[in-house]
This record gives sequence, structure tokens and C-alpha cells, in this order.
Amino acid sequence: MIRPSSPLARSAALGLATGARASYGVAAVAWSSPPTSPGLLGKLAGDRGRKLTAGFAGLESLTDPLPFTPSRLRPAGLVPRFVNGAGTAVLIARRDGDDPVQAARVGAFAAGAGAFLGVAWRRFGSRPGHHDLPHALVEDGLAAALALWGARP
Repeated sequence: MIRPSSPLARSAALGLATGARASYGVAAVAWSSPPTSPGLLGKLAGDRGRKLTAGFAGLESLTDPLPFTPSRLRPAGLVPRFVNGAGTAVLIARRDGDDPVQAARVGAFAAGAGAFLGVAWRRFGSRPGHHDLPHALVEDGLAAALALWGARP
């Protein structure tokens, strides 16, 4: 059984968040890590990295509910989610001294699950003549909470 605070549970949370919003996991990792971290993590956690990741997350939140936004289930939307889900899980696993290979597997799988669950949630909320904005906002909040919880040290 996976403990709620285990590295794999946190990798799953980051993956689910990334499946819903591709940039949320990266932004959460950037903001929860010290800028003195080595390598890519240190670059993400620096001032410039934090501003860029926050900007991408904000932009994604604004554009996701728009009717012309492509489906996240198409390869152009799904592949980056798998990569970001695995990548963010690896970053926190290395940062916290955990197994990065297992974290990557869980993060990628959870990102795929998060993408499909998010679409199902949005379809549940949309009816002919109604906008799914309320469901998109709930999805934003849940994705942010999962990303922040998963990325915490």
C-alpha cells in the first residue's frame, strides 16, 4: 500500500496535476525547491525559472477553457503531459533522494490518467448551450492543490 506522503504518492499527485494542466507540475516544483539546487532544478527554482513557469501556468489557466483550445487527448497535448509528469516526478525524486526511475513511471502514468479524467470531468459539466467554465475552474483548483502537495519537500 502506498502511504499518502510517500514519494510515489507525491509523484502520482504531480502527474495527475500535469495531466490536467501541463505546466502546473513544473511550476510547483520550481516554487517549492531552493534556488541553490543543483542542475536543472536550480535553474527552475531561480528567479527567472519561477517567473517563466508561473507565467506558463497562468497562461494555460486562461486559455484552457477557450473553445478553440485543442484537446489535451491529441498527441500534441498528451505527449507533453507524459513528459512533464515523468520529468517533474524525477526532479522531486532526485531532490529528495528517492528512486527517479520509479517516480518517472508513476508520474507519466498519472499524467495520462489526469488528462483523461480531466476531459471526463469537463464533459460531465458541459451541456448544450452551457459553458464548462465552472468545471474548468474546479479542475484548475484541484490541479494546483495536487501539484503543490506533490512538489512539497
